[in-house]
Amino acid sequence: MIKDLKTLLSADEELEEADLKLTAQMLLAKQFLLRAKPRQRRHFDRVVRYQKYYRNLMDALNHQLVINENHGYVGITPEDFVYRMKLEETLILLALRYIYDEELNAFNLEEDGSVLVSVEDFEDRYLQLTQRDMPKTSTVFREYLRDFANHGILDTEQDEFDPRIVRIRIYPTISELLSGNMIEKVAGYLMAEDVPVVEKSEEDEIEENDSEQGSEQSWNH
Repeated sequence: MIKDLKTLLSADEELEEADLKLTAQMLLAKQFLLRAKPRQRRHFDRVVRYQKYYRNLMDALNHQLVINENHGYVGITPEDFVYRMKLEETLILLALRYIYDEELNAFNLEEDGSVLVSVEDFEDRYLQLTQRDMPKTSTVFREYLRDFANHGILDTEQDEFDPRIVRIRIYPTISELLSGNMIEKVAGYLMAEDVPVVEKSEEDEIEENDSEQGSEQSWNH
């Protein structure tokens, strides 16, 4: 890694070591970085430009680097699956992925590859898919959504004309975080606990916190 770093710095006089390290820290903290978000754009561009360096660096940390320029995101996924999330979080994440795949297969994507669903519609679909009620308080659900947003999985936004309507924008990054293989692993865990799970989709491919400080833990689903 040190040799790769020195090679990069010697080849580009304008490149700063601190900038390379900051982008690596952002990847590890946020997990996914989106080109569309102004405070993440320079990090997205840096990963794309120096992807060989970041790929080797993340590989050494047991993470796989993913780059999707078409949908404007870069990110990392852990090589080893470790279950760490609460059951409610996992079921919500599975439902989000399922809804994303439904809209993907129906060609109902936004220009950036995201899917929009109202919170009300999501709650209805969640109940249908899991046969479980949503978290007991809306505050808990908002906290889950905020955590997901911090990792570049989604954003929440109010309707332009009716602020009472809140929509969830599900980004295509969810396909990287919860791929077909990971769905099977998570489903296996849930089935072992005798918990209803959403069906696996046929498609195998799944409010930003602007602070530059993110959670130190990468999701392992």
